[in-house]
Amino acid sequence: MKRARAIKFLCLVLALAAVAAALTACANDPPPSVPATLSLSGRITLDGEPLPGVTVLADGTPVAESDRSGVFSITLSREGAVVAFALEGYTFSPDGLTVTETINDLDVRATRVPADDPEPEPEPDPEPEPEPEPEP
Repeated sequence: MKRARAIKFLCLVLALAAVAAALTACANDPPPSVPATLSLSGRITLDGEPLPGVTVLADGTPVAESDRSGVFSITLSREGAVVAFALEGYTFSPDGLTVTETINDLDVRATRVPADDPEPEPEPDPEPEPEPEPEP
């Protein structure tokens, strides 16, 4: 009897040790990763005035447009996304911004790009002056 009781006790101790080892192994696992979300918002201006209709791009994909007050707001699904701004005839500063943290008050300044001067039209050849008539 004593031997059967000792075997049961040993089995119980081994089972508890196995459970403890499993729980310890689980405790060392990192938690499942949750994608980081960052937000970026700000105002786009030209000479201090709001600039509406500017396309906001994240990694080359249009994601928003500035409103009539020049304000925009986007949410990014990952750290390191590159944000740029686009409107024909303008350049922007900053542009190609790598976002590594939430920014709530980005000041984006636009500058007009001078229009290419068209080639001047060649002046027409002057009409030849008539020759004076001979005197009689």
